[in-house]
Amino acid sequence: MNKNESSSLPIRKRPAREALVNPRFTELIFITCCTRRKICVLDNELAHNVLVSLWNDKSHWTVAHYVIMPDHIHLIVYASQRCSINLRSWVAWWKSIAARKLGYKEGMLWLADLWDTRIRNCDHLAEKLTYMKENPMRAGLITDAESWPFSSFTHHKQTQP
Repeated sequence: MNKNESSSLPIRKRPAREALVNPRFTELIFITCCTRRKICVLDNELAHNVLVSLWNDKSHWTVAHYVIMPDHIHLIVYASQRCSINLRSWVAWWKSIAARKLGYKEGMLWLADLWDTRIRNCDHLAEKLTYMKENPMRAGLITDAESWPFSSFTHHKQTQP
């Protein structure tokens, strides 16, 4: 593909479709969820505790890794053995409860959509994990990637994939 052909391709603002999950295999999905108008309200102990407690309900989806930024969240998740709801329904569930517990009316904290990408291989997983771990440092919030308190990289109680 030459330079002119690549510039004529459409730029997507969201995935073309939800990542499909085969329940017979443990497939990892990388998710990004953002707050409305990029409001910065997630980088605190209350939000961290609320979100992690909701994600610890592993009856549908399991959060393997996470990083909570001031205005967005990155997750790597996989379907549990008993998973009976799709990814978007599960995300909508915890977003709704988290918003209420953080004092927001329905639909006022989160953007309705999410970005999801199936992890293709070990290199792709390593790339996403590095991206997540270094995200607070790239945003100028910390100087050492190990010191961000709102992440599974510093809270090792999360299940590893």
